[in-house]
Amino acid sequence: MKKTALILGAAGQDGFYLEKLLTEAGVEAFCAARERQGYLPCDVGDFDQVLSLVKALRPNYLFHLAAVSSADHSALFPNERAIVDGTMHALEAVRQSAPLCRVFIAGSALQFKNHGSAIDENSPLSFSSAYAAQRNASVFMARYFRERFRLPVFIGYFFHHDSPRRSSHHMAQKIAIAAQNASLGLDAKLEVEDWNFKKEWTFAGDAMEAAWAIVNQDSHYEFVIGSGMPHSIQEWAQECFAQVGKNYQNYITSRRNGPSETVTCNPSLLRSCGWTPRVSFSELASLMVMTRTRGSGINS
Repeated sequence: MKKTALILGAAGQDGFYLEKLLTEAGVEAFCAARERQGYLPCDVGDFDQVLSLVKALRPNYLFHLAAVSSADHSALFPNERAIVDGTMHALEAVRQSAPLCRVFIAGSALQFKNHGSAIDENSPLSFSSAYAAQRNASVFMARYFRERFRLPVFIGYFFHHDSPRRSSHHMAQKIAIAAQNASLGLDAKLEVEDWNFKKEWTFAGDAMEAAWAIVNQDSHYEFVIGSGMPHSIQEWAQECFAQVGKNYQNYITSRRNGPSETVTCNPSLLRSCGWTPRVSFSELASLMVMTRTRGSGINS
């Protein structure tokens, strides 16, 4: 019998690549999102809606990806509903109607304290923002359901990952679009806050392969997900503009130029499960610059 998967919060870049991966793996993917045409309607903040969907589908896998794409305090209530309530609703719905379902809960690098060294699964958690606190609350809820009810619940802490389907307000996409505009002779001037800031630049499709690998093993339940190879925003700009034969310094300026922060992970545990990123830093830049985007930055 064909296996099935339910993706909650499927309308973003991660949902797109996860659905593609699952389909290629022979798994029937059901994609749900709140008020998005073409998706199964489901507000994860409403338990009855989540329960109804899980009860009807009884999936083999459930991926909870829902969140507002912002860590600003202004997203306090939407993220509480999507992240905290959504996690609790997904887990309770699975407990009641599909207890053998393997559940993946999305986490974030922003949940950890950053002391400048590579972050791993045992690094201390941070409560420096409402977003971090809400993500951490979802982790504790997942641990509770795993320990109390023995549900197969897995957590993947995603470090920075990108794709041509990123919305245009994200910095990586802003720079990629600026490079595209420069190649067409259009206005490509852009100011960034701090181009010395270093983070990882994993391809979203690779990150979803990691999530798939995680739910199909039983050795560990929590993983950091990322390449472990940081690059600065300045390096990203240089790489993107090099794709179109332009000098980024003619288009990109930075408000800050001093020493800056690095956010990176140690993905040793994940690599021990056989995962490794396929798309390099340079290849990701090429993919994002050479894929012409429209409107919100989603490849059409």
